[in-house]
Amino acid sequence: MTYIMRPVSPIKVDTLLAKPKSGTKPVAQTLAGQCDFTRATVSGNRLTVYTGSHWRIEFSGGQWSTTNWSQYQIYSVTDGDYVGIQAIGGGPTYSVKGRVCATALILNSDISTSKELEFRFVAGSGNVARTDSAYASFQYLPVKIFELPVV
Repeated sequence: MTYIMRPVSPIKVDTLLAKPKSGTKPVAQTLAGQCDFTRATVSGNRLTVYTGSHWRIEFSGGQWSTTNWSQYQIYSVTDGDYVGIQAIGGGPTYSVKGRVCATALILNSDISTSKELEFRFVAGSGNVARTDSAYASFQYLPVKIFELPVV
């Protein structure tokens, strides 16, 4: 049998860590890491994506308690509003348990030159501090950046 290879769309991917940060909600999580494969850049707590590509961004959060809930969202500093779909996770009394994922698809046409994003812990129940020890059960929160070609 003969197989023919054909080119597929090149997708570039980077993964960052959003480290816990305490403060008044909503609070932008601290980003750690750098973008080696995509054109996105990291500065402080913000990720910047640029025109010329479509971008899919994922912000995965966990739940620190079986009786509380938490909400994560991706915030566009450039637009002054939340983008994509929020993530709400909770314990056994809530419909979504364990890890949840806030996602956004940012099209090239949505970006004039660049767009700055923050990854925020928006709301939650309980009085658990947003610290390393509170995150012990699920470690840090991964942020995945997919740079998609414009065709």
